[in-house]
Amino acid sequence: MNNNRTTVILLCAAVVIIGGIAIVGSLQSQPATPPPVVEQPQQKPKPTTAELDTMLETELPAISTVLVGKYPTLVDLYIINRGALYDEGQWYGTTLTYQGKDEDSRDTLRVLMEKKDGKWIIRSTPPRPILSQPDFPDVPKSVLQTINQPAVLPGTDTSPTIN
Repeated sequence: MNNNRTTVILLCAAVVIIGGIAIVGSLQSQPATPPPVVEQPQQKPKPTTAELDTMLETELPAISTVLVGKYPTLVDLYIINRGALYDEGQWYGTTLTYQGKDEDSRDTLRVLMEKKDGKWIIRSTPPRPILSQPDFPDVPKSVLQTINQPAVLPGTDTSPTIN
């Protein structure tokens, strides 16, 4: 009888152990609750070229005021070309075409401006023939490449038009 009692106790213990293992195993095999979905803020698409052109109409008076304020004689020596806004409208670039009489100083210059805290600032001080990435590492490369496109240089008797 003692032998049956031991067998029953061992059988009960085995059932409890196997049952415990089965319960723990089923709990661990349950799929974990996925983390809550955090919605990413919707990024507004960048303005189109047409939208930037419309924005430029509004910004051009302020841009011109800052540029001519910094370089008052600019209008006597250069034609300030229309230029364009880039990225989200915070970058402005244009070329300055020489119109003075000195045929040896006819470089087309480039101007880069940035709108910060609602005000336009000149980043390329002074204007220069080429805007390089090392000089403006925070400016998108595509903006600099566009501003640096070859410009037409009005020809003279000693120099043809450069494309």
